Amino acid sequence: MVEVASLVILAGFLLRMGRRAPLADIGLVAAAAWVAEVSCIRLYGFYQYDAPWLVFVDVMPLLVALIWPFVILSAREVCRSFGLTSGLGVFVVVLYDASLVEPLAVAARLWSWNEPGVFGVP
Repeated sequence: MVEVASLVILAGFLLRMGRRAPLADIGLVAAAAWVAEVSCIRLYGFYQYDAPWLVFVDVMPLLVALIWPFVILSAREVCRSFGLTSGLGVFVVVLYDASLVEPLAVAARLWSWNEPGVFGVP
């Protein structure tokens, strides 16, 4: 079910973003997300993805790699709407988003941390 909902959200993102998010940007961010997450999981073992995901590419759900472009490119659009063009602004928006999403995703058992802290998130 989580994958179907993710696909619907991603389709809406693609329709809404149109030409502002070229497929090359989406592909590059998805590939970078996959490399970053798989290397972090394999090198450090701090977290893992759990049961609700059905399609994995190595240790990472395929849709998580496809969700990262939505997160990063929409953060870029938020920054642009405020006249901010630096990567630092995008970082701050993504960090804020993660602070909200992480506890909810852990509670929903989409992934789990091996070094949990408050709300199961380090």
